Amino acid sequence: MNRKIACTLLFSLCGVANGGEHLLLENIPVGVTEDNVSTAVSYALRNRGWEDVNLALDTYTGVLEGCRVEIKRRDSKLILRDECKPIALGTGGVASRSIPERWVKYLRQDIEGSLRSWASPETEGPRNVSTKEELARRLEKLEFLKGKGLITAFEYDAQRQRILSGI
Repeated sequence: MNRKIACTLLFSLCGVANGGEHLLLENIPVGVTEDNVSTAVSYALRNRGWEDVNLALDTYTGVLEGCRVEIKRRDSKLILRDECKPIALGTGGVASRSIPERWVKYLRQDIEGSLRSWASPETEGPRNVSTKEELARRLEKLEFLKGKGLITAFEYDAQRQRILSGI
């Protein structure tokens, strides 16, 4: 099967509505600053391979494979809007497409993870860390995740600080 046709089918089966707005994040946690949001969104876009192109202060724009997403903050929400260029088919036709829902999901996960690390302590549950052994175990687990490449240095530093602040 032609790669472009396969991609078109994949986009049409897995995509979100082209040019539509989608709720990316329902509630930005308490204590998260605008700079935190900007950093989290920029990081998520770059982490997932999007070219990070900021055109305005309140809009974060990413471009990848002919698709463009704009992420805007509205009150305590993040809204994603997508636009994708149509794909020219080998038969001379054109097929429209949209970004796959899994791309939206990955951006959401990255942004939520970063913002949680900046949330105010009042928004978190009670701390259960009471022993040195528990702290050591959590720090070892964090070091393991970083060593395996499962978390970034940024995520490692944020979580390490969070663990140590529980002492």
